[in-house]
Amino acid sequence: MKFITICLFLVNYYLISYGQSASPSVKSVKTKSISKLLGSIDSSMKIRADHFMIRLFLIANRSGSSKQAESHEISHKVLINVAEYDEYPIWHLFSAGPFLNPKFSNGNDSGDKYLLTIEHGTFDERRQTRLGIYSDRIIIE
Repeated sequence: MKFITICLFLVNYYLISYGQSASPSVKSVKTKSISKLLGSIDSSMKIRADHFMIRLFLIANRSGSSKQAESHEISHKVLINVAEYDEYPIWHLFSAGPFLNPKFSNGNDSGDKYLLTIEHGTFDERRQTRLGIYSDRIIIE
């Protein structure tokens, strides 16, 4: 029994020391859609609600996408990633938009729902859109 324990200890020690001595490496990402998505992220934000975590990613659309006459402004799409607090969380990804010059304001957390307000539009015509974020769906309120 002592012999088996010592052998297991030595094997464990070897694996731990080998894993720490491995040198880091850099690999090229071949997936073009992931490269394009990550390259177009303008900003990100993390919100910790009572029952789930929300990550917001502001994605810039192409130039002139605001559909305003005589405007070269770009609109933005918001990717909303919702996950439970867990060791292996279940992730849900949603897309909302387009929004012109979006600004996020602090939301209200009511347990199973987080209410997020997005203010958007041109400087003289600002509007508000409220999103009800649940752990498995998002609705416009």
